[in-house]
Amino acid sequence: MEGLATPISDCSETYVHVSSTNLRPCFENNRFYVNYGNYGPVTAVDAYIDLILPESFSPLSSSLPYSEQMDGSYRFQLGDLAVGSTGAFSVTGQVDCELPVGSTLCAEAMIVPNGLACVMPGMQYQGGALSAMAECLGDEIQFTIINEGEGPTGMLGFVVVEDVVIYLESSIDLDPGQQQQFNVPATGSTYRLEVDLPLDAPYLSQALAIQEGCGNGPLSLGFVTALPLLDDDLWLDRYCQETTAAYDPNDKQAIPKGVGDNQLIAPNTTVDYKIRFQNTGNDTAFTVIIRDTIDTEVFDLSTLELGAASHDFFLRQTGGNALEFVFNNIQLPDSTIDEPGSHGYIHFRIAQWPDLPDGTRLSNRVGIYFDFNPPIITNESWHTVGRNFLRTSVHYFNFSEGPVTIYPNPFASGLQFEHADWPGPMTFELFDQLGRQLYTAELLSNGSQLDLPLLPSGTYQYRLIHAQQIAQTGMLIKD
Repeated sequence: MEGLATPISDCSETYVHVSSTNLRPCFENNRFYVNYGNYGPVTAVDAYIDLILPESFSPLSSSLPYSEQMDGSYRFQLGDLAVGSTGAFSVTGQVDCELPVGSTLCAEAMIVPNGLACVMPGMQYQGGALSAMAECLGDEIQFTIINEGEGPTGMLGFVVVEDVVIYLESSIDLDPGQQQQFNVPATGSTYRLEVDLPLDAPYLSQALAIQEGCGNGPLSLGFVTALPLLDDDLWLDRYCQETTAAYDPNDKQAIPKGVGDNQLIAPNTTVDYKIRFQNTGNDTAFTVIIRDTIDTEVFDLSTLELGAASHDFFLRQTGGNALEFVFNNIQLPDSTIDEPGSHGYIHFRIAQWPDLPDGTRLSNRVGIYFDFNPPIITNESWHTVGRNFLRTSVHYFNFSEGPVTIYPNPFASGLQFEHADWPGPMTFELFDQLGRQLYTAELLSNGSQLDLPLLPSGTYQYRLIHAQQIAQTGMLIKD
């Protein structure tokens, strides 16, 4: 079809996957793993991987030499990758001792040369290639969107999400080398910026920047992995893992993990599963088998994509939808002899069938077999398909320097109002979902605080009146 990206023959098709062990603050044996390979059909000449590690992770050693780049990434030279070749390396280091348990560490890996050279862009692609960054400045978070491409981006939408509430929606149009910066208040919430793809782009991964734990307010943790990481190209992989203290050594995790109590994810979202296992017996395990029965009513088994793994394995299909990931001769030591070496994991990605209806449940659990022992059955990893589950916090505002920040949202009993250029006295009005006014108050200065009357849990509308005009409206959530 005209306008669609078209594959080019005779170029390498490389891939990269990144994962980690359990990440524990102050421990020095935390480890990020990178797996890579070349699907073909030609050798990838002078290949390398650029790995971006979290700021709160300090590398102490690596199984492959690296050089630090100007942008803070680490480059690992791979040499020539023949067709069908694979490899792996790891980086061991310490997680910041001051980092709260439950904080999220994210890594990103890109392999070059890659499939971007193997695809001819569509007719309407102008050459834009976007990246995004987030920086904590104390009382503000600064987002930067950069066009690193050779042509303009065209008009693109972007969205900023505060925890699971849409904080801001806007658009950009950047020339090559141009960037746009904007700030949001740092309140302890998790902020996420994602940018749409240029029209007919030859790549699938979107520009994404996430900032967690910035500001003096209560920290909102656990939101980074609630939404997809937008890394759909084989040559780019993003990975995020929450830090832990004690943990179940045999479990199944998913990214995205979903939003809210129903663990909502959008239809057509690919799920990245991670299965973790540990030998807690009293002797070395020589064979580990993970058995997984895929629900083919909701998942398209033909889209299965294998990801990072801690040890060599092979996959066999034992029934129509039954899979076995087999680690032969793994020689996994027991935890009393070698605790760090007693762990293992494997990732795989799988897509939903297209356009599943709201309320569809996606669930999966596995059995882990150590030699001839009875299986360990993991937790059930589950999601609910939904649409439009991100709530909108600001619908309209008419102030310089962006909207008035109202937090916390969700709230328990009180609210605070802040703005970089407070315009003067304004009136706050609160309404229920039927439009009935429940509360009104005068806000005289920046930092005004309100103690609201007792309200039931639910969703409320508000508006701010300034100079006898509606200046801002939005939504507030009562816990």
